[in-house]
Amino acid sequence: MMVMAGSAVWIALGAGEVMNVVVGTLTFYLVVSSWLTVRRPPDSFGRVERAAMLIVLADGFGCLYYGVQVQRGVYQIVGAPAAACYVFGGVAVLAGVLDLRVMIRGGVSGAQRIARHLWRMCTALLITATSFFLARAHLFPAFVRSTISTCCRSSSCCWR
Repeated sequence: MMVMAGSAVWIALGAGEVMNVVVGTLTFYLVVSSWLTVRRPPDSFGRVERAAMLIVLADGFGCLYYGVQVQRGVYQIVGAPAAACYVFGGVAVLAGVLDLRVMIRGGVSGAQRIARHLWRMCTALLITATSFFLARAHLFPAFVRSTISTCCRSSSCCWR
């Protein structure tokens, strides 16, 4: 997942896709910080985590700022509304603030350590799976794509 997220950021940088850079950076950070949580001894917080915390906070606040600019009409993101900036920026800032809390406490151990690992890995997996399924819907058979659209056109839609 680190290689996938890193390559996504690299490709997005070359293509000038701002949201993909932000989301790829967030995903890479979540996987790295989750991995470091279980690799380090309990109750420890190293320099790599401190650097990652600063990067994800910059990523999150930058994304929130960019969302405000998109909403004001200063910038435009192709295929992504300002709400996407707020969601991913909020997740990034939340993760950074939780890192700050762990750093102040001197690390985590026991059940908190496992919970920290799991929420980060599951969030990274959710971002990755969502990116794949939403961006590549045309690769799925027609009956799969039409099932949801048929359901949502009916009056008894389960999604409403």
